[in-house]
Amino acid sequence: MPQLTNNIEDGSMVQLIFDADRAKFAGIKTINVRPGKVLNTHHGRVEHDDILHAEFGDTLQTSKGVDFRILRPTIAEATLSFPRGAAIIYPKDAAQIVQFGDIYAGQAVLECGLGSGALTCNLLRAVGETGSVTSIERRDDFAKTAISNIDNFFGGHPENWRLFEGEFSDFLSSNPEVFDRAILDMLDPWEYLEPLHAKLVRGAVIVIYLTTVPQILSVSKKFEELEDKYINIECTETIRRRWVLNELSIRPEHQGILHSGFILTARAV
Repeated sequence: MPQLTNNIEDGSMVQLIFDADRAKFAGIKTINVRPGKVLNTHHGRVEHDDILHAEFGDTLQTSKGVDFRILRPTIAEATLSFPRGAAIIYPKDAAQIVQFGDIYAGQAVLECGLGSGALTCNLLRAVGETGSVTSIERRDDFAKTAISNIDNFFGGHPENWRLFEGEFSDFLSSNPEVFDRAILDMLDPWEYLEPLHAKLVRGAVIVIYLTTVPQILSVSKKFEELEDKYINIECTETIRRRWVLNELSIRPEHQGILHSGFILTARAV
C-alpha cells in the first residue's frame, strides 16, 4: 500500500475540526482538497489552497478568524464521507465483520459486493501488505465509485487489491484460487454457498451481510441443506448510540444509527 506522510496534496482527504464547536460533531468537516476550491461554513470561508500549503496537524484560520485543525480522518470518518453509488457498510458493522470474520494480516480474502468500497478499505487495512483482497462487483457504476473512493483513501491504488467486474458465478467457475475468508454483501447469497465452499480453505470463516429478515430465512434454509459443509451458524446485529457530553446535559442522543444490517457467520468444514 502507498506510504502515508504528513504532506497534503491535490485530492488528499482531510478532516477540519473547528475550535468554535469542537465538542460537537457538526463542527467537523471531511473534504477532498482541490486547488482553487473554497469551503463555505458558518465559521467563515476556508481556502483549499491554504490547506495545500499546510501539513496534517497544523492549525489555520477561516476568513472570520476561527481556528480549525487539519487532521487525517480515521477510516470510520473517511468511509462515512465517501461518495456513494451504493449504501456503505457502516463502521459499526465493518468492525464486527473484521472481528468475527477473524480477518488478519496475510490472509487472502474474497469479497462479493463491492458497493462503495467502505468495507474493502477495512479489509485491506486488516490483511496488510502481506495479504490480499479480491472483490467481485457486477455493476460498473458501483465499481467506478468504489475504485475512486479506495484509491483516494489510500493515496494510490493498493497493489494487494484486485477487482473482478462481472457475475459471482462466473468468477467461482473460472477462478482456481482458494481463499481464507469470504465476505458476501449481496441480494441472494444463498444461491452461491455451495459453489463457494470449494473455494474456501478448511475452517474458513464466511461472513454474510444482510438487511432483511426474509434474506436471513433463505440463508438459514440453505445452511441446513449444506450442514455437512458449514457449521457454527450465528446471526447478530450491532446497535451503536452516541451520548451527548455537554456539562450537565450528559445523556444519550435522541437519534442514532440503530439497525443497519444483520451479520451471519459460519465456518466451512
